[in-house]
Amino acid sequence: MLKVIVTRLMAAVPVIIGASFFVFAMMSLMPGDVADMLLDEVTASPEQKEALREQLGLNKPFPIRYVKFLSGAVRGDLGRSFVSNRPVLEEVMEQLPRTIELAVAGMTVAIALGMTLGILSAIRQNSWIDTVSMAVAMVGVSMPIFWLGLLLILVFAVNLRWFPALGQGSPRSLVLPAVTLGTLPAASIARLVRSSMLEVLRQEYMVTARAKGLREQTVIVRHALKNALIPTITIVGLQLGSLLSGAVLTETIFARQGLGQLTVSAIVRKDFPLVQACILVTSIFYVLANLLVDISYAWFDPRIRYE
Repeated sequence: MLKVIVTRLMAAVPVIIGASFFVFAMMSLMPGDVADMLLDEVTASPEQKEALREQLGLNKPFPIRYVKFLSGAVRGDLGRSFVSNRPVLEEVMEQLPRTIELAVAGMTVAIALGMTLGILSAIRQNSWIDTVSMAVAMVGVSMPIFWLGLLLILVFAVNLRWFPALGQGSPRSLVLPAVTLGTLPAASIARLVRSSMLEVLRQEYMVTARAKGLREQTVIVRHALKNALIPTITIVGLQLGSLLSGAVLTETIFARQGLGQLTVSAIVRKDFPLVQACILVTSIFYVLANLLVDISYAWFDPRIRYE
């Protein structure tokens, strides 16, 4: 198992480097001049702007700037912010716990809601429960995050006043953002759990389990659900990584601080080092989520062996 983990981590290195190169290139191609944004575009002289570009290293060719960034990243130095002049890693680490909190809460909602709808829909196939569950899942897949967030604010914050509309700091302020962020993955999980459960329920060993006199609850939980979880684990791992990127819209709608808000503000200000650090951290979380998915396969299915 250790060999597999090390191999997967080494295979993830080119992915992270590729993501950093893509972001670095895109930021370099963006129109506008950082010197004009940091200095007064009207009163600053061309000499002052050129001196600032030289100080920030923006006058060097793209390959040299990218290699310098990579060499610093290997040492744990992702550079300093153009705007605040602080190490960008410090700024990212300040906001990362808030985004992780939101992502974990959103994934909790997604798993609880998605698994419940999927299981009920499978064991009550072609009933009204199945129809309602899949209708809810279809709405969840189709509704954009920003529209759902605004709708929840209007209903539960403005009209009913059950939860605060904006901000953070209390568990109540986390409810609406978590539901907003978790609804889309919940719909995907529900549909996949339903199809997986239906396939497992048709297997012959399910008939054998019932013939042995086991209770229906035991048959569903210990036999059907456990075998249907293998494909579900895959989508849960992928959704966990995507929740970090989905947090950008959610944090903006609910005025929450976090990695998403930090990334958006850094892009607007053309703070290249900060944008690169945010994307790099997000890429690492994607890689770790996929690694956890691979490892969890062996726990849910003893037939899977890593050599």
